Amino acid sequence: MATNSVSASEEGNQPEPVPNIDHLKSKRRRGGSGLIVGVIVAVVLLGALIYFLPHMAKNAPTATNARLVVKRVPGQLQFHGIQVIAGPTDNSFYLVGHITNTGPDAVTGVLADVKLRGPYEKVLLDVKRPMEGMAGDDNRLVSDPFAKDPLKPDDTRPFRLSITRAPAWWNHNLPEVQIVQVTGQGS
Repeated sequence: MATNSVSASEEGNQPEPVPNIDHLKSKRRRGGSGLIVGVIVAVVLLGALIYFLPHMAKNAPTATNARLVVKRVPGQLQFHGIQVIAGPTDNSFYLVGHITNTGPDAVTGVLADVKLRGPYEKVLLDVKRPMEGMAGDDNRLVSDPFAKDPLKPDDTRPFRLSITRAPAWWNHNLPEVQIVQVTGQGS
């Protein structure tokens, strides 16, 4: 059996040119590196969100889930039920709650340092204010200063602390409160 092989040159036909795809390959490489850069940028942004969102949530302007930072005289005073209550003017408010004397002496005065914070946790107001003892009278609280009616050991009473000139842009979280002075009978 004879085979008849004819080459392209024998027939007079030229081989079909193969398209040059080198320029297409280089575009693919650039597109691939662009994809890698895009993935890296996305990972960095995701990492930034994961880092900053928990910090931003702590600074959210809601007093309902905020924590009160209280530095107190060890073994003397304990606070609970702290709330922010609107005051008589737009830029004033009261911190109200209950205070328990766990120390051995009656307390006749409490001076607190109050820090209001704003954006990025910057301290906007740092003021020292006396705590005012309160007492119940016909379903309402009235002033009952600790100096006139000392807080005896193991007693709990309502208290009020007033802030009269709060900056409008404070974050409305419970402020930081630090007891700076406690006076009492026998101390």
